[in-house]
Amino acid sequence: MRPKIKRISAALNKELYEKLKKAANKEDKAVSEVLRDAINLYLTVKSYEVDIKDVELYSNFIASGENVIVDTETWITILGEINRCASDLFWENIRQIGREQGAEFKVKGIKNLRDVLEFLEAKKLYTLKLENNVYTLILTARPEQRFLKEFILGLCEELGIKVEIVEGVRKLVIAEIK
Repeated sequence: MRPKIKRISAALNKELYEKLKKAANKEDKAVSEVLRDAINLYLTVKSYEVDIKDVELYSNFIASGENVIVDTETWITILGEINRCASDLFWENIRQIGREQGAEFKVKGIKNLRDVLEFLEAKKLYTLKLENNVYTLILTARPEQRFLKEFILGLCEELGIKVEIVEGVRKLVIAEIK
């Protein structure tokens, strides 16, 4: 026996309707089926208490092919080993990667410290706290400190943002120097 389907009516603007039709054609599905899939996905994401904007951002990270998902224990182990034996050249390379990311941010129109740190927070590198124009990055583990410090210094250099970074036990405190 087929499950009962409840009919609803939805008003869509032309642009959204065209996107829906295009997706349906691409997947060889009925528009109503794509709409049901979209609603189901939305409700699933909401059940995890994840913001839809974050899902969009994560999808972009994954689709670009420029990011890797690594579990926290592996990340901490890798950084612990790097901190133990990395050369000065390695840390300069991390700072250069930060400068390259800063150049990408310029192109995307992300130019102020708050937007930069919020964007990077979405990568789950830290939890960001803001108080009186001082940014505190709460880290998952202490081995992340030097890596993030060098990366953020390079990024800020490229964006022309002068910062002071103070290391805590498991945090970085960043103040923008005006």
